[in-house]
Amino acid sequence: MPTDRPALLYLGCGADHHPAFVNVDLFAAPGVIGHDLRMGVPFPDRTYDLVYHSTMLSQLRPSEAELLTKECFRVLKPGGVLRVVTEDLEQMCRMYLQKLQEAWDGDARSKEDYDWMLLELYDQATREYPGGGMAEFVSRDSFSNEEFIYSRIGEQGRRLVAGGRARRLRAAQAEGTTTAPSGFQGLRERVRRMIVTALVGPSGIEALEHGRFRLKSGQVTYRMYDRFSLRQLLLTSGFSDVVLRGADESGAACWHSVTRDLSEDGGIARPHTLIMEGSRPA
Repeated sequence: MPTDRPALLYLGCGADHHPAFVNVDLFAAPGVIGHDLRMGVPFPDRTYDLVYHSTMLSQLRPSEAELLTKECFRVLKPGGVLRVVTEDLEQMCRMYLQKLQEAWDGDARSKEDYDWMLLELYDQATREYPGGGMAEFVSRDSFSNEEFIYSRIGEQGRRLVAGGRARRLRAAQAEGTTTAPSGFQGLRERVRRMIVTALVGPSGIEALEHGRFRLKSGQVTYRMYDRFSLRQLLLTSGFSDVVLRGADESGAACWHSVTRDLSEDGGIARPHTLIMEGSRPA
């Protein structure tokens, strides 16, 4: 039956999927289509009025990001809008330089902020295990810049800090107990490690686990963008009317009823990001 409702596509939705969208992520789930977006967008030409993705672009190699952006153009209807949210490299660098100067000048409160900004810049590009240095930072017994972390990465920061506290609690509860796997599961793990070690040497297990994590976890970044490089990506992919947007504004008339960029209290969900939109020419 024909409908006047706009056709909306959410790429790389993760756990943030929304019933108003067709949701696509690397891992299938209820209400989510599983698909590797490095292989393209699995829909026909001129299908959607709005395509949206958030904090996903940096996880693609530049050639993959270009392919994805051209695929977004392809599946949009003429006049349709692509909305991209990605980590803002310019904003990170400016804040890093500010905290560097403050720490150099002896402001003790800025020391941990400076350490955090280094993690924003480098941690996900070099990460080899879940959570990386950010998870380690918030899992310490104490740190003084909790509010600064929230001001940087919003709801993600609150989840990260809550996870760090949960890890500390589990570690305290498990102190003095064994964590080695037992029974059939433990035997299977020991056999797996023996086989891998026999095939590729003593460092093989570590290399295999690191490689699998970097390829499959969705936690590794390959390229961050600033307003110039992101605009160039959209323009070279065919988009017009490429503009910066705030978290609460959009050129898509339907966006305010389905926004994913505001938190439940109306604040900015991801303050550290850059938001840009482009349109497929009519």
